[in-house]
Amino acid sequence: MTERLPTLEEAFLEHHRAVFNLAWHCVGDRSDAEDLTQEVFLRYAERRGSLTLDLQLKAWLYRVAVNRCIDRKRRFARSLAKLARWKDQREVERAGERGFPGETTLLAREVLATFDATTRVLIVLKYVEELEYQEIAELTGISVTALKVRLHRALERVRQRRNLEEEPEHGRA
Repeated sequence: MTERLPTLEEAFLEHHRAVFNLAWHCVGDRSDAEDLTQEVFLRYAERRGSLTLDLQLKAWLYRVAVNRCIDRKRRFARSLAKLARWKDQREVERAGERGFPGETTLLAREVLATFDATTRVLIVLKYVEELEYQEIAELTGISVTALKVRLHRALERVRQRRNLEEEPEHGRA
């Protein structure tokens, strides 16, 4: 049996949900995420003939999706506040619970809305998609050390925001 890369249809059936979820978390809009997902799979169709058999397809698709997310962010200079307008509230709650244990969904959305596009992608890959640091580093081209620093700072921002919101309650007692 000859090894081969999956057809476009096979790749789409196996990976479209993961690519869409990543895109949705990056751009915060279902329609934009659908467009971005299509772009990723069109890119696969265009490049399939030149890709090697040892390709880690999911990692390659994620890398293309991350790059498209960042490109789109730069090109349209979209406000990070779009994250607050997610249409599927259950997905927002799931992302908030998985991404920021102990934080409320609203707080998670508000804090995420303050991050730059790259940090937001890193947060999604680590805390929503639950990728390992090394995987994220390979996908984004950011060193593991720099990645850990950025994510640590992001979580510190979450903690600071939570503490600021809790202080008035203590002052009233």
